[in-house]
Amino acid sequence: MAAMSSAPQAILDAGGDASAILSAALYRCTDEMQAGQVLHVISQNPSTRIHVRDWCCVTGHELLRTQEDGNETLFWIRKC
Repeated sequence: MAAMSSAPQAILDAGGDASAILSAALYRCTDEMQAGQVLHVISQNPSTRIHVRDWCCVTGHELLRTQEDGNETLFWIRKC
């Protein structure tokens, strides 16, 4: 797990969105970011634990951290 040296530059509250909707939102957010910036994602859909990891592998972005917080899963993604 990489060190978190600064606050995220963007936050995506995905709520309970399904994988296809989340993918589109992740693409939209990261498209507007510069390489090296961090996106913080908040999700209430348990399937995102696998989906976000796989999305990062496919797109080449770095999944820095995943954290469970009650009924939410939090992700930090560095745009590569």
